[in-house]
This record gives sequence, C-alpha cells and structure tokens, in this order.
Amino acid sequence: MREIFRSTNPAEIALLKSVFKSSGVQLFPFDEYTHAVGGGILGGFSPCRLMVLDEEYNNACNILEECGLESLDHE
Repeated sequence: MREIFRSTNPAEIALLKSVFKSSGVQLFPFDEYTHAVGGGILGGFSPCRLMVLDEEYNNACNILEECGLESLDHE
C-alpha cells in the first residue's frame, strides 16, 4: 500500500473519494477524522492520508493529475 496524497482540506478529500470511487480505483483514507479530536486542534497537524494498493499507484497518479492535484513522490 502506498500513500498517494495528503491534505487537511476536507473538500479535497471528499472530491477525491468520489472520483476514485467512480473510477474503480480503491482508495483507503487514513486519519480522516483526526481533526475532530480535541475540538479541531489537531486539524492542521494531522492531515488525512489517502492510500492506494501498490498495483493501482500509477492509475491513482493519473486520476490526481486529471483533478489538477499532485501525488506524493515516494520513489
């Protein structure tokens, strides 16, 4: 499993979850609701991480590019 994107912006996360669902690429959000802990204090310090299966990484990068976003480079 590889991290493809991270953000503290809930609108970006919601958009990507929808786009990935419709594309058929399985997306795994990690730490999605951490911002709610402590009344939102951790929001800026704990971004949501979006993960994909290793074999879907290249497709996921293409999807992000189509959305005008950049993937994390873990090469």
